[in-house]
Amino acid sequence: MPTKPVLPKVRGVETFMSDTYKIDRLESMAIDSQPQFIDPNLLVASPYQPRTTFPEDEMDDLRQSIISAGGIKVPAIVRPNLNELITGGKRQIIAIELGYLLPVYWHTCTDLEAAELAGFENVKRSDLNAIDETNLVINMVRMRLNLPSRDAAIQLIQKIKYQQGKDSRNIDVPLDIVNLVEKTIRDFTKGQLSLASFGSHKLKLLNLPTEVVEAIRANQIEPTKAAEIGKIEDEAARNELLDRAVEEGLSVSQVKEEVAKSKPPKAPKATKAPKVDEPPSTESEGDSNSSEEVFDSLVSKHQLEQPQPDLTAEAGQISIVDQEIDEHIETMTETIRFEISNNTYSSETKQEVAGLLDRAMKLLRSS
Repeated sequence: MPTKPVLPKVRGVETFMSDTYKIDRLESMAIDSQPQFIDPNLLVASPYQPRTTFPEDEMDDLRQSIISAGGIKVPAIVRPNLNELITGGKRQIIAIELGYLLPVYWHTCTDLEAAELAGFENVKRSDLNAIDETNLVINMVRMRLNLPSRDAAIQLIQKIKYQQGKDSRNIDVPLDIVNLVEKTIRDFTKGQLSLASFGSHKLKLLNLPTEVVEAIRANQIEPTKAAEIGKIEDEAARNELLDRAVEEGLSVSQVKEEVAKSKPPKAPKATKAPKVDEPPSTESEGDSNSSEEVFDSLVSKHQLEQPQPDLTAEAGQISIVDQEIDEHIETMTETIRFEISNNTYSSETKQEVAGLLDRAMKLLRSS
């Protein structure tokens, strides 16, 4: 049997700001210390640095500030023996570029503590792009729970999401692990995302085509627009819309309209011809039934075979299936709305059925 992971002590529900006190206090100690000045080329970049790119405008501002001050005044925080940076990646780059020595403050800590400090330092400075933020959360879940791999962390998040959504499968993740995963998501998203939101929206971004992921990482496009563009299967059409969205600043609704245009048209539905010995009916179709009966009939008629998440599969496959379920809901909704609007139901019946559909879809998406 696999051993249960050893959980770090959790002090209950904590806010993002209370946890960033750890890095604030450490940085204050570094500033108040007598730092040692060393060759920045001797230092190793942090393997836990979540930020994959440094915005050029930020680098320019920091470079000018350092030049004006005649050198780097704020020490980088470094793990002794390893010579591994915890904070100060941008200062190291600029010190190498300008030929300056880098002041350092030595701090002994574990790998987990180094990862947490690097994560908090980046999150509180400026917003990470959505891809780097998602990868940071996954890595911290993996490290805090001592999981064997990144995929294991993704799979755990997905399992908890299905469990909280009252999925029919028998999933039983212990409450202390659920609490720690939820806390980790809050810690490294500034307390802004729930586990359900992270599992439904952020993880999907990692399955987008490479060029769309890189556009998000470069802060060229918002994740909501990118997720829509990623639905286009044709690579040329997808890249064309991506370029337009970036260059023209298309809104989310405009992107959705363009994505809808790229989908192949649905085959028109055949209509029944009236029997020769019977005149065409003048009675509105379905009006003899209640709105609930009409709604049940339409859902039963158009309910496609819905993909089911295979929890024994790899984590990446699970998140793809989760996306397919959402797309299934959207497709079924659009199909039923189309039939309602193009049928001969009375206006009152159409309105009532549309209302029932809206409520049903909200329940499905929240599950």
